[in-house]
Amino acid sequence: MRRLGIVLATLALGATGLTACSGDGAYCSKLEERGDSEALANLDVNSPEILEKAKKELEEITEVAPDDVKPEWERLTKALDTANEVAADPANADLSELNQVTTDLTDAMQTISNDAEERCGIQISS
Repeated sequence: MRRLGIVLATLALGATGLTACSGDGAYCSKLEERGDSEALANLDVNSPEILEKAKKELEEITEVAPDDVKPEWERLTKALDTANEVAADPANADLSELNQVTTDLTDAMQTISNDAEERCGIQISS
């Protein structure tokens, strides 16, 4: 369960630390919109509704993300899916998959953070 907490904390910190969009386009606009997301700011392993809403918000960003950064957003969505699965049935969860997702999150968040700042003028806490 500690790993699950790390996954959720990484997602929450990364997705809610958005500030000052100076770029244009659907991607930058979507990042700016999600900067105040309550679902992403308040991820709660005990609330399937909040996890589902956060997943939908990540999927919306993924849909408009440029091809070079889209795989990183897909990693975040996968991490949220994995966290949701673990929360639903921790006794039967595939913890090796959760460990792998957790390991991948650092790289994904760094890539997303760098891209958002360069492309949109948005700072994301990673």
